[in-house]
Amino acid sequence: MRKFITTNIVTPTKAPITEKALRHINEMVGEPINSLVKSMIGSYTTNDLIILEGCSLTVTGSAPGNSTAILTSGTIYYNGEVYLVDANASLTTTNPQTYTWVNDNDTVDSVDTKFTNNVDYEFLSIRKLKLIAAAAGSGLANYNSTSVKYYKQSTNTGFSVASSVDLTSTSVSIISCKKIGGEVRYTLGAQGTAAGSSICSLTIDCPVGFRMRRSLSDGGTNIHNGTITRNRLGSTNVYPANGSSVTAHINASNQLIITDSTTDLGTGDILNITLDISGDLL
Repeated sequence: MRKFITTNIVTPTKAPITEKALRHINEMVGEPINSLVKSMIGSYTTNDLIILEGCSLTVTGSAPGNSTAILTSGTIYYNGEVYLVDANASLTTTNPQTYTWVNDNDTVDSVDTKFTNNVDYEFLSIRKLKLIAAAAGSGLANYNSTSVKYYKQSTNTGFSVASSVDLTSTSVSIISCKKIGGEVRYTLGAQGTAAGSSICSLTIDCPVGFRMRRSLSDGGTNIHNGTITRNRLGSTNVYPANGSSVTAHINASNQLIITDSTTDLGTGDILNITLDISGDLL
């Protein structure tokens, strides 16, 4: 651990504040934080964004596509540093935009500092990341990329599609995660390309150590505290009305089964489903 040796600073002797000393302060603060975070999350893959707390994203509509979203404040670990994230209640995408994480490094103290050469310089920096509407792949990572993780998931397999019926090019991603007491609540985004207008379904494997809570009102099969929204992207890039016949339940293997029985899909339509589930990390 980096420290200052202060034994020789005795009045009237003073230590100079040099560029080397300021770098030492930055490293003195950054190194233990980096070590503590890495001990929490386990292994780390370069360029992963690990959401430590907050950064809950609520999307209305579909991204990529036409949507609005609300983001809460929080912190993200990225390549050895902890970045702040400001809340944003007015995010909007227009098809084919999505939400992507980018650096917000121009966030500095608005008052410049006058140096001894009588020139004002930006001196006090606040390291931040922000979520913006942009083309997919244009930033550090899309909001639903597999490189965006919550620290509880950084050492396990995450959610993955085990199988599907009448859907191709399927995927599932974590949109947000909240921990409330002993309960963990996820918002998941699932997507697939329809093979036709028949009833379709997705079977999703849960992360290692995650056990879904079950509803007690229906014999313990449906998701607990679950809400589902659904839309489809047609071949002409319009969003038809949401279907209302989407259900989600848990099987004996702790898998999440999502079934869409609306049957309004055409071949090649993209089905987007957002749902909330809750459970415990064992």
